[in-house]
Amino acid sequence: LLARSEEKLNDLVKQLEAQEISVASFYADVLDRNSLKDALFAVKKHFGSIDVIEFSPTPSMETMRTPRNIDVENAAFHLDFQLLSAITVVQAVLPDMLSKKEGSLLFTTASSAQKPTSMTASFGIAAG
Repeated sequence: LLARSEEKLNDLVKQLEAQEISVASFYADVLDRNSLKDALFAVKKHFGSIDVIEFSPTPSMETMRTPRNIDVENAAFHLDFQLLSAITVVQAVLPDMLSKKEGSLLFTTASSAQKPTSMTASFGIAAG
């Protein structure tokens, strides 16, 4: 498990351990590419490999803009948050998956990527 919030990570670890699932948590911030790469390296070191990536960062509501209020700075934030961070993840894990000829990359986003809503338009640009 990777996340910016240790509190969330600790809660999820407890829930999974209660179900007797082997789990470890690592700090990562999708906006900090080095943090993201370091966390993925730590996962590989801990588990030996990464077989599946489920990527679904969610920005805070404070960053959302309606179509009339999107500016370059906000659009750049969402592209960095959702798209460029995903590219960073793929570059970190895909070579090993290809050499093993197995692995899965799962990307999920908000529904605004498929069914745009005014309130989350800025996120929908990057997600869709």
